[in-house]
Amino acid sequence: MAKQINNPQAAAITHLRELVRLLLAVSFLATLTSMPARAADAASKAKLSKHVESKSVSNNLSINNHKNSNNEVVAQYQTFDVNKAVDAEVSSPPMPAVRSAAAAMFENGRRDLLNKDYASALDWFQKAADKGSAAAEVQLANMYLDGLGVTINNAKAFELLTKAAKQGNAEAEAGLGVLYAEGRGVVQDDAIALSWFNRAAKQGNALAQRNLGIMYLDGRGTEADPVAAAEWFRGAALQNEPQAEDSLGVMFREAQGVENDDIEAAWWFRKSAEQGNPQAQVNLGMMYGEGRGVHQDDAEAIQWFRQSAEQGNALGQYHLGVSYAEGLGVDVDNAEAVRWLKKAAEQGFAQAQEYLQQAGAL
Repeated sequence: MAKQINNPQAAAITHLRELVRLLLAVSFLATLTSMPARAADAASKAKLSKHVESKSVSNNLSINNHKNSNNEVVAQYQTFDVNKAVDAEVSSPPMPAVRSAAAAMFENGRRDLLNKDYASALDWFQKAADKGSAAAEVQLANMYLDGLGVTINNAKAFELLTKAAKQGNAEAEAGLGVLYAEGRGVVQDDAIALSWFNRAAKQGNALAQRNLGIMYLDGRGTEADPVAAAEWFRGAALQNEPQAEDSLGVMFREAQGVENDDIEAAWWFRKSAEQGNPQAQVNLGMMYGEGRGVHQDDAEAIQWFRQSAEQGNALGQYHLGVSYAEGLGVDVDNAEAVRWLKKAAEQGFAQAQEYLQQAGAL
């Protein structure tokens, strides 16, 4: 765990920041429904009326990390498939007794899924879906996307997500947004993706909020708007979404859409890093290495680099290797340096390859 500075003034500032964050969380959630959809022109609205959105389902709709030119963390959509467009008219909810039976079936399916009894899980989810359970439809879609107990069938997954989205299910909406963002099974369309992310985000869905932040940051489906990106990253981060916490930290560190605030950046990196996010662990380690927002501490930096590296993160492996090569926070150990730098280089990390070449493999 990271060490804390024993400074009464710093503690008071930290306490004040915590109070401000609580107020921001309440304010953000209260204004979600009033936030405008900035990138919806008449043409995209016409398209949207014929399509349904989606949200991230399990790992299929999560976001991967990639580095920008400054080696910062920028989230990127994972792939998803869509082959069908269905009218988004909202269907009538099932009767209470049917909902109760569907809920029991859903729980049975979830139990079997956790136990990796995919055939049984598929059967239970299908039964629940037949009774109108949107949650079961989302789980079925995820199984078809991952090929769990079934042959991968992206078109079927899209169909199921569409049915769930008709009931206003935010997960399904956000998932379909990912499909449109990646163009899997449908013609790639950032405007439609943006609109579906927006719908799910306004329901408070953290992953959709994070995805909206990416869309606004990269100018996908709309003009680039770092301020809006930071707002959506904050909304997701206030719900403890680790990727958004890390992205928000980058925004504060790089003064993108917000004023530069290294203390705030380090705070968000730590929150994400402590949830096991390997990219945030690298970013926090860099803050300690440079003394930005925290006291300079190479030994602390290397601990965060190590946690990231051991999860297979190439940037973490690179920084850990360099630390061993240059004796930053640890005794020089060329064998360990080469080991970690090679791991990063084998993942195609160019800086690690260059370091090894320039150092003659140490």
